[in-house]
Amino acid sequence: MDVLYDITISLISSSVYFILGVIAHKVFIKFLEYRRYTIWKTFNNKNDLGIRLSIRPGPFPTSTPRTSVAEVTALAELLPIFKKMGIKAEIATESAEIVFKHYQNILAIGGPTANDVTANLIQKYDTFLPIKLVENPIGFEVGNKKYAPIYSSDGSNLVSDYALLALFQEKKPDKNYKTNLIVMGYRGIGTQGCISSIQSKELIDLYKNSNRPKSFVAIVKVDVKNDELCSHIVEFFPLLTFLSAYNAKSLFQTLLRYIASKYRCGKAFV
Repeated sequence: MDVLYDITISLISSSVYFILGVIAHKVFIKFLEYRRYTIWKTFNNKNDLGIRLSIRPGPFPTSTPRTSVAEVTALAELLPIFKKMGIKAEIATESAEIVFKHYQNILAIGGPTANDVTANLIQKYDTFLPIKLVENPIGFEVGNKKYAPIYSSDGSNLVSDYALLALFQEKKPDKNYKTNLIVMGYRGIGTQGCISSIQSKELIDLYKNSNRPKSFVAIVKVDVKNDELCSHIVEFFPLLTFLSAYNAKSLFQTLLRYIASKYRCGKAFV
């Protein structure tokens, strides 16, 4: 009897440990998945999300407007995430003016040349951006540093691209907030790799170590290795408060611009 009792207890104990192990593993996987969505949670504020892709004209006047294959590929990865998180996301094809009126949350994918929503957002938040976009030659400037696409020695292949990732949360009069996110690379792979980096441990750690800023700007390097995209955050700038058209920083910037215009000092003040 003692032997049978010991065997029974051993089997029960093993079964309990096994079940607890399975439960712990599932909880851990859920935790990692939940953590990956840290940045996307800023959209989970019960407001619809409008997604605007780049739109380029076709080769002929009657051609259907085109968008980037890289952007569509990245979007295909995002939609299941939004569905799982309960975020109601829609592709916004209207004019930029209508998009801003209709949606409280906006995800603008692609640069200002082909995406008018991106162009409007960059213009709106220009005074908050620690990064300058330059066109000739193209690249991002941060102080004395410049980040531009890198090509192979013969110039035939793109080796690395850089992308801008900018999250802005803006307080509204009703104390709720709206969220705008810009994702743009100088090439399609930059945009695609930048979107993947939003769920990376590297970005989430930077975000959390900066006390979860309401808004931030980052530059992402996207390397092409064996047809795979590898992303790395090279610059991260937390903007520690909600943005507002009437907050102290904006007023201060406006005052400096006014003084600069009066004394013809150009951009020396800003």
